[in-house]
Amino acid sequence: MDLSGHGGMARLIQFMSLSFNGATENIDLTLKEGIRKMQNENFKKSDLIAISDGRWAQVQHGISNELSNKMQTQKKGRQ
Repeated sequence: MDLSGHGGMARLIQFMSLSFNGATENIDLTLKEGIRKMQNENFKKSDLIAISDGRWAQVQHGISNELSNKMQTQKKGRQ
């Protein structure tokens, strides 16, 4: 969700007022898509925020090494 520009906070509040059910089965896919979006020039210095009810199926195993490396590369590119 792009929150830049006029009305970004209102869009976030509206989104957060919705009801969501169920756990995220694969957090890697969610984070990979966020990192992919951040490769776009308009989002290179963006932050990635994942909000959860804590029901991430793969968290018990941790994120993959591949994803961890991508996250570190993205972080270094922001500096």
